[in-house]
Amino acid sequence: MHYVIPRSDGLEGLVVCAVSGGERVRYVQNATRFRINQEIKFLYIKKQKLNEQLYNAHLKFAKTWNSNWQIIQPTIDNKLQQEMEAHYDNLNKKLDNLQSKCKGNTKTTSNSEGPRFHPRTVNLTKIEFTKEGTHLLDLGLKHRIEKPLKTYWTNLIMETEGAIKLLDPKLKDPHRILAAKKIQQISNSSNQNRGNQKRQAHIIKSINNKLATEKAMIVRVDKGRTIMIINTDEYTRKVQNFFTENNFHGLHKDPTKRDHKILQKLLQQCNLIIDKKKIKFLTQKNPQPPTLNAQIKLHKHGHPIRPVINNTKTPSYKIAKHLTDVLSRHLHLSNQYNVKNSITLAENLTKIEINENHKLITYDIKDLYANIPIHETLKITKLMLNKENNAQITKQIITLLDAILKQNYFEFQNNLYQLKKESPWAHQHQALWQKYSCNTSNTNT
Repeated sequence: MHYVIPRSDGLEGLVVCAVSGGERVRYVQNATRFRINQEIKFLYIKKQKLNEQLYNAHLKFAKTWNSNWQIIQPTIDNKLQQEMEAHYDNLNKKLDNLQSKCKGNTKTTSNSEGPRFHPRTVNLTKIEFTKEGTHLLDLGLKHRIEKPLKTYWTNLIMETEGAIKLLDPKLKDPHRILAAKKIQQISNSSNQNRGNQKRQAHIIKSINNKLATEKAMIVRVDKGRTIMIINTDEYTRKVQNFFTENNFHGLHKDPTKRDHKILQKLLQQCNLIIDKKKIKFLTQKNPQPPTLNAQIKLHKHGHPIRPVINNTKTPSYKIAKHLTDVLSRHLHLSNQYNVKNSITLAENLTKIEINENHKLITYDIKDLYANIPIHETLKITKLMLNKENNAQITKQIITLLDAILKQNYFEFQNNLYQLKKESPWAHQHQALWQKYSCNTSNTNT
Protein backbone atom coordinates (compact mmCIF):
# COMPACT_ATOMS: atom_id res chain seq x y z
CA MET A 1 0.00 0.00 0.00
CA HIS A 2 1.32 3.45 -0.94
CA TYR A 3 0.49 6.49 1.13
CA VAL A 4 0.32 10.10 -0.04
CA ILE A 5 2.82 12.13 2.01
CA PRO A 6 2.49 15.94 1.94
CA ARG A 7 5.45 17.97 0.82
CA SER A 8 7.73 19.08 3.66
CA ASP A 9 8.93 22.36 2.16
CA GLY A 10 11.30 24.08 4.53
CA LEU A 11 11.54 21.15 6.92
CA GLU A 12 14.56 19.49 5.33
CA GLY A 13 16.42 22.79 5.20
CA LEU A 14 15.87 23.26 8.93
CA VAL A 15 17.02 19.78 9.84
CA VAL A 16 19.92 19.30 7.42
CA CYS A 17 22.03 21.89 9.22
CA ALA A 18 21.73 20.14 12.56
CA VAL A 19 21.98 16.45 11.72
CA SER A 20 22.84 14.24 8.83
CA GLY A 21 22.32 10.72 7.56
CA GLY A 22 19.73 8.49 9.21
CA GLU A 23 18.96 11.05 11.93
CA ARG A 24 18.12 13.64 9.27
CA VAL A 25 15.59 11.30 7.67
CA ARG A 26 14.03 10.55 11.05
CA TYR A 27 13.65 14.23 11.95
CA VAL A 28 12.08 15.00 8.57
CA GLN A 29 9.61 12.15 9.11
CA ASN A 30 8.76 13.45 12.59
CA ALA A 31 8.25 16.97 11.25
CA THR A 32 6.03 15.64 8.46
CA ARG A 33 3.98 13.65 10.95
CA PHE A 34 3.66 16.75 13.15
CA ARG A 35 2.37 18.76 10.18
CA ILE A 36 -0.20 16.08 9.33
CA ASN A 37 -1.43 16.01 12.94
CA GLN A 38 -1.85 19.79 12.98
CA GLU A 39 -3.74 19.66 9.68
CA ILE A 40 -6.08 16.99 11.06
CA LYS A 41 -6.76 19.09 14.17
CA PHE A 42 -7.58 22.09 11.97
CA LEU A 43 -9.98 20.04 9.85
CA TYR A 44 -11.77 18.74 12.94
CA ILE A 45 -12.20 22.32 14.19
CA LYS A 46 -13.51 23.32 10.76
CA LYS A 47 -15.93 20.38 10.81
CA GLN A 48 -17.22 21.42 14.24
CA LYS A 49 -17.85 24.98 13.04
CA LEU A 50 -19.71 23.74 9.95
CA ASN A 51 -21.85 21.43 12.09
CA GLU A 52 -22.79 24.37 14.31
CA GLN A 53 -23.76 26.43 11.26
CA LEU A 54 -25.80 23.54 9.87
CA TYR A 55 -27.57 23.09 13.20
CA ASN A 56 -28.45 26.80 13.43
CA ALA A 57 -29.70 26.79 9.82
CA HIS A 58 -31.84 23.73 10.57
CA LEU A 59 -33.47 25.48 13.54
CA LYS A 60 -34.03 28.65 11.52
CA PHE A 61 -35.76 26.87 8.63
CA ALA A 62 -37.83 24.70 10.96
CA LYS A 63 -39.07 27.85 12.68
CA THR A 64 -39.76 29.60 9.35
CA TRP A 65 -41.68 26.79 7.63
CA ASN A 66 -43.18 25.17 10.75
CA SER A 67 -44.94 21.89 9.85
CA ASN A 68 -43.93 22.10 6.15
CA TRP A 69 -40.27 21.68 7.13
CA GLN A 70 -40.80 17.93 7.63
CA ILE A 71 -41.76 17.65 3.95
CA ILE A 72 -39.07 19.99 2.61
CA GLN A 73 -36.14 18.53 4.58
CA PRO A 74 -35.90 15.12 2.77
CA THR A 75 -35.64 16.89 -0.60
CA ILE A 76 -32.82 19.11 0.67
CA ASP A 77 -31.02 16.13 2.21
CA ASN A 78 -31.18 14.19 -1.08
CA LYS A 79 -29.71 17.08 -3.07
CA LEU A 80 -26.94 17.59 -0.51
CA GLN A 81 -26.17 13.87 -0.61
CA GLN A 82 -25.81 13.95 -4.40
CA GLU A 83 -23.49 16.97 -4.28
CA MET A 84 -21.42 15.39 -1.51
CA GLU A 85 -21.02 12.13 -3.46
CA ALA A 86 -19.91 14.05 -6.55
CA HIS A 87 -17.42 16.02 -4.43
CA TYR A 88 -15.97 12.86 -2.89
CA ASP A 89 -15.70 11.19 -6.29
CA ASN A 90 -13.59 14.12 -7.45
CA LEU A 91 -11.39 13.90 -4.34
CA ASN A 92 -10.92 10.15 -4.79
CA LYS A 93 -9.77 10.67 -8.37
CA LYS A 94 -7.18 13.19 -7.18
CA LEU A 95 -5.97 10.78 -4.50
CA ASP A 96 -5.68 7.97 -7.05
CA ASN A 97 -3.54 10.19 -9.28
CA LEU A 98 -1.30 11.20 -6.36
CA GLN A 99 -0.89 7.58 -5.25
CA SER A 100 0.06 6.49 -8.76
CA LYS A 101 2.68 9.27 -8.91
CA CYS A 102 4.05 8.32 -5.48
CA LYS A 103 4.21 4.69 -6.58
CA GLY A 104 6.16 5.59 -9.71
CA ASN A 105 8.58 7.92 -7.88
CA THR A 106 9.23 5.66 -4.88
CA LYS A 107 12.92 4.82 -4.45
CA THR A 108 14.06 2.36 -1.84
CA THR A 109 17.41 3.19 -0.27
CA SER A 110 19.20 1.69 2.68
CA ASN A 111 19.22 4.98 4.62
CA SER A 112 15.53 5.92 4.15
CA GLU A 113 13.55 3.50 6.23
CA GLY A 114 9.92 4.31 6.96
CA PRO A 115 8.49 4.56 10.46
CA ARG A 116 8.13 1.27 12.27
CA PHE A 117 4.90 0.54 14.07
CA HIS A 118 4.09 -2.33 16.36
CA PRO A 119 1.01 -4.43 15.59
CA ARG A 120 -2.10 -3.73 17.64
CA THR A 121 -1.74 -7.10 19.40
CA VAL A 122 1.57 -8.70 20.44
CA ASN A 123 1.32 -12.33 21.52
CA LEU A 124 4.24 -13.60 23.63
CA THR A 125 2.51 -16.88 24.47
CA LYS A 126 1.82 -20.09 22.56
CA ILE A 127 -1.92 -19.42 22.52
CA GLU A 128 -3.42 -19.43 19.03
CA PHE A 129 -6.44 -17.24 18.32
CA THR A 130 -8.87 -17.37 15.43
CA LYS A 131 -9.02 -14.58 12.85
CA GLU A 132 -12.17 -13.27 14.52
CA GLY A 133 -10.48 -13.36 17.92
CA THR A 134 -7.39 -11.56 16.61
CA HIS A 135 -9.57 -8.90 14.97
CA LEU A 136 -11.48 -8.38 18.20
CA LEU A 137 -8.23 -8.07 20.17
CA ASP A 138 -6.93 -5.52 17.66
CA LEU A 139 -9.88 -3.27 18.50
CA GLY A 140 -8.19 -2.62 21.85
CA LEU A 141 -9.15 -2.60 25.50
CA LYS A 142 -11.57 0.31 25.08
CA HIS A 143 -13.80 -1.55 22.64
CA ARG A 144 -17.27 -2.22 24.03
CA ILE A 145 -20.04 -4.41 22.66
CA GLU A 146 -23.17 -2.32 22.25
CA LYS A 147 -26.16 -3.83 24.03
CA PRO A 148 -29.48 -1.98 23.46
CA LEU A 149 -31.58 -1.40 26.57
CA LYS A 150 -34.85 -3.27 26.95
CA THR A 151 -36.70 0.04 27.31
CA TYR A 152 -35.15 1.48 24.13
CA TRP A 153 -38.03 0.65 21.78
CA THR A 154 -40.72 1.71 24.24
CA ASN A 155 -39.08 5.10 24.78
CA LEU A 156 -38.50 5.58 21.04
CA ILE A 157 -42.15 4.90 20.16
CA MET A 158 -43.48 7.08 23.00
CA GLU A 159 -41.18 10.00 22.11
CA THR A 160 -42.07 9.72 18.42
CA GLU A 161 -45.79 9.71 19.15
CA GLY A 162 -45.35 12.67 21.50
CA ALA A 163 -43.63 14.66 18.74
CA ILE A 164 -46.32 13.73 16.17
CA LYS A 165 -49.10 14.97 18.46
CA LEU A 166 -47.59 18.48 18.26
CA LEU A 167 -48.04 18.60 14.47
CA ASP A 168 -50.98 19.87 12.48
CA PRO A 169 -53.92 17.35 12.57
CA LYS A 170 -53.76 16.90 8.79
CA LEU A 171 -50.07 15.88 8.99
CA LYS A 172 -50.30 13.45 11.90
CA ASP A 173 -51.32 10.31 9.98
CA PRO A 174 -48.74 10.73 7.14
CA HIS A 175 -45.99 11.26 9.71
CA ARG A 176 -47.12 8.20 11.67
CA ILE A 177 -46.69 6.14 8.49
CA LEU A 178 -43.22 7.63 7.88
CA ALA A 179 -42.22 7.08 11.50
CA ALA A 180 -43.42 3.46 11.42
CA LYS A 181 -41.29 2.75 8.33
CA LYS A 182 -38.27 4.41 9.90
CA ILE A 183 -38.66 2.46 13.16
CA GLN A 184 -38.99 -0.75 11.13
CA GLN A 185 -35.71 0.07 9.36
CA ILE A 186 -34.00 0.66 12.70
CA SER A 187 -35.43 -2.59 14.03
CA ASN A 188 -34.16 -4.58 11.04
CA SER A 189 -30.71 -3.02 11.40
CA SER A 190 -30.74 -3.78 15.12
CA ASN A 191 -31.60 -7.44 14.46
CA GLN A 192 -28.59 -7.72 12.16
CA ASN A 193 -26.31 -6.10 14.74
CA ARG A 194 -27.71 -8.34 17.46
CA GLY A 195 -26.21 -11.35 15.70
CA ASN A 196 -22.82 -9.61 15.62
CA GLN A 197 -23.13 -8.72 19.29
CA LYS A 198 -23.82 -12.33 20.26
CA ARG A 199 -20.93 -13.49 18.09
CA GLN A 200 -18.51 -11.00 19.68
CA ALA A 201 -19.67 -12.00 23.16
CA HIS A 202 -19.00 -15.65 22.29
CA ILE A 203 -15.51 -14.79 20.98
CA ILE A 204 -14.67 -12.81 24.12
CA LYS A 205 -15.78 -15.73 26.27
CA SER A 206 -13.58 -18.06 24.22
CA ILE A 207 -10.57 -15.72 24.59
CA ASN A 208 -11.06 -15.49 28.36
CA ASN A 209 -11.26 -19.28 28.63
CA LYS A 210 -7.99 -19.67 26.69
CA LEU A 211 -6.26 -17.08 28.86
CA ALA A 212 -7.46 -18.79 32.05
CA THR A 213 -6.42 -22.24 30.81
CA GLU A 214 -2.95 -21.15 29.71
CA LYS A 215 -2.48 -18.82 32.73
CA ALA A 216 -1.99 -15.76 30.56
CA MET A 217 -3.25 -12.18 30.70
CA ILE A 218 -3.72 -9.08 28.57
CA VAL A 219 -1.71 -5.99 29.51
CA ARG A 220 -1.40 -2.53 28.04
CA VAL A 221 1.82 -1.56 26.28
CA ASP A 222 3.57 1.69 27.17
CA LYS A 223 3.38 4.38 24.46
CA GLY A 224 0.63 3.51 22.02
CA ARG A 225 -2.57 1.50 21.86
CA THR A 226 -0.93 -1.86 21.49
CA ILE A 227 -1.90 -4.65 23.87
CA MET A 228 0.28 -7.61 24.83
CA ILE A 229 -0.69 -11.17 25.68
CA ILE A 230 1.83 -12.50 28.19
CA ASN A 231 2.05 -15.39 30.63
CA THR A 232 1.05 -14.39 34.15
CA ASP A 233 4.28 -15.81 35.59
CA GLU A 234 6.36 -13.79 33.12
CA TYR A 235 4.44 -10.62 33.96
CA THR A 236 4.95 -11.20 37.69
CA ARG A 237 8.65 -11.90 37.13
CA LYS A 238 9.12 -8.59 35.31
CA VAL A 239 7.40 -6.70 38.13
CA GLN A 240 9.46 -8.49 40.77
CA ASN A 241 12.66 -7.66 38.86
CA PHE A 242 11.62 -4.01 38.94
CA PHE A 243 11.10 -4.26 42.71
CA THR A 244 14.56 -5.80 43.17
CA GLU A 245 16.38 -3.31 40.94
CA ASN A 246 14.75 -0.32 42.68
CA ASN A 247 15.13 -1.59 46.25
CA PHE A 248 11.48 -2.23 47.18
CA HIS A 249 10.49 -4.33 50.17
CA GLY A 250 7.24 -5.84 51.41
CA LEU A 251 5.04 -4.43 54.19
CA HIS A 252 3.41 -6.66 56.77
CA LYS A 253 0.70 -4.16 57.76
CA ASP A 254 -1.51 -1.86 55.73
CA PRO A 255 -0.78 1.77 56.81
CA THR A 256 -3.83 3.23 55.02
CA LYS A 257 -5.97 3.80 58.15
CA ARG A 258 -3.05 5.28 60.06
CA ASP A 259 -2.21 7.70 57.24
CA HIS A 260 -5.86 8.65 56.92
CA LYS A 261 -6.04 9.68 60.59
CA ILE A 262 -2.78 11.67 60.33
CA LEU A 263 -4.07 13.65 57.35
CA GLN A 264 -7.39 14.38 59.05
CA LYS A 265 -5.59 15.94 62.00
CA LEU A 266 -3.34 18.00 59.73
CA LEU A 267 -6.29 19.32 57.75
CA GLN A 268 -7.72 20.82 60.94
CA GLN A 269 -4.40 22.54 61.67
CA CYS A 270 -3.78 24.00 58.19
CA ASN A 271 -6.36 26.76 58.45
CA LEU A 272 -4.33 29.30 56.42
CA ILE A 273 -4.19 27.20 53.24
CA ILE A 274 -7.38 25.09 53.56
CA ASP A 275 -10.85 26.42 54.26
CA LYS A 276 -12.64 24.42 56.97
CA LYS A 277 -15.71 24.15 54.71
CA LYS A 278 -13.62 22.23 52.15
CA ILE A 279 -12.25 19.66 54.59
CA LYS A 280 -15.19 17.30 54.12
CA PHE A 281 -14.68 17.41 50.33
CA LEU A 282 -10.97 16.61 50.73
CA THR A 283 -11.68 13.60 52.93
CA GLN A 284 -11.65 10.17 51.27
CA LYS A 285 -14.69 8.33 52.63
CA ASN A 286 -13.43 4.79 52.00
CA PRO A 287 -9.63 5.05 51.60
CA GLN A 288 -7.74 2.18 50.02
CA PRO A 289 -4.04 1.59 49.29
CA PRO A 290 -2.74 2.64 45.86
CA THR A 291 -2.48 -0.14 43.29
CA LEU A 292 0.25 -0.91 40.76
CA ASN A 293 -0.66 -1.56 37.13
CA ALA A 294 2.49 -2.32 35.14
CA GLN A 295 2.69 -1.47 31.45
CA ILE A 296 5.19 -3.23 29.20
CA LYS A 297 7.84 -1.15 27.39
CA LEU A 298 7.72 -2.91 24.03
CA HIS A 299 10.13 -0.42 22.46
CA LYS A 300 12.97 -1.33 24.86
CA HIS A 301 15.22 -4.36 25.01
CA GLY A 302 13.99 -7.07 27.35
CA HIS A 303 10.53 -5.48 27.58
CA PRO A 304 10.82 -3.97 31.09
CA ILE A 305 7.80 -2.50 32.87
CA ARG A 306 6.60 1.04 33.40
CA PRO A 307 4.91 1.31 36.81
CA VAL A 308 1.57 3.10 36.80
CA ILE A 309 0.23 3.79 40.29
CA ASN A 310 -3.50 4.37 40.76
CA ASN A 311 -3.85 6.84 43.66
CA THR A 312 -7.48 7.83 43.15
CA LYS A 313 -8.75 6.00 46.27
CA THR A 314 -5.85 6.76 48.59
CA PRO A 315 -6.21 9.01 51.68
CA SER A 316 -3.97 11.70 50.16
CA TYR A 317 -5.31 11.85 46.59
CA LYS A 318 -7.81 14.71 46.98
CA ILE A 319 -5.53 16.55 49.39
CA ALA A 320 -2.57 16.24 47.02
CA LYS A 321 -4.61 17.71 44.14
CA HIS A 322 -5.66 20.62 46.34
CA LEU A 323 -2.11 21.12 47.61
CA THR A 324 -0.86 21.30 44.02
CA ASP A 325 -3.16 24.29 43.47
CA VAL A 326 -1.93 25.83 46.73
CA LEU A 327 1.68 25.41 45.63
CA SER A 328 0.92 26.96 42.25
CA ARG A 329 -0.46 30.06 43.98
CA HIS A 330 2.33 30.42 46.55
CA LEU A 331 5.28 29.08 44.54
CA HIS A 332 6.08 31.21 41.51
CA LEU A 333 8.42 29.72 38.91
CA SER A 334 9.88 31.61 35.98
CA ASN A 335 9.41 28.66 33.57
CA GLN A 336 12.19 30.12 31.46
CA TYR A 337 13.34 26.72 30.24
CA ASN A 338 9.93 25.04 29.88
CA VAL A 339 7.48 24.83 26.99
CA LYS A 340 3.70 24.50 27.15
CA ASN A 341 3.29 21.98 24.32
CA SER A 342 4.82 20.62 21.11
CA ILE A 343 3.48 23.55 19.06
CA THR A 344 5.37 26.06 21.22
CA LEU A 345 8.51 23.93 20.94
CA ALA A 346 8.27 23.84 17.13
CA GLU A 347 7.78 27.62 16.98
CA ASN A 348 10.78 28.23 19.26
CA LEU A 349 13.00 25.91 17.20
CA THR A 350 12.27 27.85 14.01
CA LYS A 351 13.69 31.00 15.67
CA ILE A 352 17.03 29.36 16.53
CA GLU A 353 19.94 29.82 14.15
CA ILE A 354 21.46 26.36 13.58
CA ASN A 355 24.71 25.54 11.79
CA GLU A 356 26.68 22.36 11.11
CA ASN A 357 28.40 22.51 14.51
CA HIS A 358 25.16 22.19 16.52
CA LYS A 359 23.95 18.89 17.94
CA LEU A 360 20.51 18.03 19.26
CA ILE A 361 20.61 16.18 22.60
CA THR A 362 17.63 14.80 24.48
CA TYR A 363 17.46 13.41 28.02
CA ASP A 364 15.00 10.96 29.48
CA ILE A 365 14.51 10.29 33.19
CA LYS A 366 14.87 6.64 34.07
CA ASP A 367 12.31 5.34 36.59
CA LEU A 368 10.96 8.75 37.59
CA TYR A 369 8.68 7.11 40.15
CA ALA A 370 11.60 5.74 42.14
CA ASN A 371 14.13 8.55 41.79
CA ILE A 372 12.61 11.78 43.12
CA PRO A 373 14.49 12.75 46.34
CA ILE A 374 12.07 13.71 49.09
CA HIS A 375 14.49 15.43 51.48
CA GLU A 376 15.89 17.70 48.76
CA THR A 377 12.42 18.40 47.44
CA LEU A 378 11.13 19.57 50.81
CA LYS A 379 14.25 21.66 51.38
CA ILE A 380 14.00 23.37 47.99
CA THR A 381 10.25 23.97 48.33
CA LYS A 382 10.64 25.52 51.77
CA LEU A 383 13.46 27.77 50.55
CA MET A 384 11.35 29.10 47.66
CA LEU A 385 8.20 29.51 49.75
CA ASN A 386 10.04 31.61 52.34
CA LYS A 387 10.92 34.15 49.67
CA GLU A 388 7.32 35.21 49.01
CA ASN A 389 5.23 33.93 51.95
CA ASN A 390 5.14 34.31 55.71
CA ALA A 391 6.58 31.63 57.97
CA GLN A 392 3.22 30.29 59.13
CA ILE A 393 1.90 29.58 55.61
CA THR A 394 5.20 27.97 54.65
CA LYS A 395 5.13 25.76 57.73
CA GLN A 396 1.60 24.51 57.02
CA ILE A 397 2.39 23.75 53.38
CA ILE A 398 5.62 21.90 54.22
CA THR A 399 3.97 19.94 57.04
CA LEU A 400 1.13 18.76 54.83
CA LEU A 401 3.49 18.07 51.92
CA ASP A 402 5.78 16.01 54.14
CA ALA A 403 2.86 13.86 55.33
CA ILE A 404 1.72 13.23 51.74
CA LEU A 405 5.20 12.31 50.52
CA LYS A 406 5.61 9.71 53.27
CA GLN A 407 2.65 7.76 51.91
CA ASN A 408 4.79 6.00 49.35
CA TYR A 409 3.54 2.42 49.31
CA PHE A 410 1.33 0.49 46.86
CA GLU A 411 -0.43 -2.83 46.44
CA PHE A 412 0.39 -5.50 43.87
CA GLN A 413 -1.31 -8.90 43.76
CA ASN A 414 -2.68 -8.47 47.31
CA ASN A 415 0.78 -7.62 48.71
CA LEU A 416 2.02 -4.21 49.89
CA TYR A 417 5.40 -2.81 48.85
CA GLN A 418 7.49 0.24 49.74
CA LEU A 419 10.86 1.71 48.82
CA LYS A 420 13.68 1.22 51.30
CA LYS A 421 15.46 4.37 50.18
CA GLU A 422 13.94 7.83 49.84
CA SER A 423 10.81 7.28 47.93
CA PRO A 424 8.52 8.77 45.32
CA TRP A 425 5.77 11.22 45.91
CA ALA A 426 2.26 11.67 44.66
CA HIS A 427 2.20 12.01 40.89
CA GLN A 428 0.25 15.30 41.11
CA HIS A 429 3.47 17.14 42.14
CA GLN A 430 5.94 15.56 39.69
CA ALA A 431 5.46 18.17 36.95
CA LEU A 432 5.97 20.98 39.45
CA TRP A 433 9.22 19.42 40.71
CA GLN A 434 10.51 18.93 37.15
CA LYS A 435 9.85 22.60 36.33
CA TYR A 436 11.86 23.77 39.31
CA SER A 437 14.77 21.36 38.78
CA CYS A 438 15.00 22.37 35.13
CA ASN A 439 15.04 26.09 35.96
CA THR A 440 17.57 25.58 38.77
CA SER A 441 19.98 23.42 36.77
CA ASN A 442 19.97 25.78 33.78
CA THR A 443 20.38 28.86 35.94
CA ASN A 444 23.42 27.40 37.72
CA THR A 445 25.19 26.35 34.51
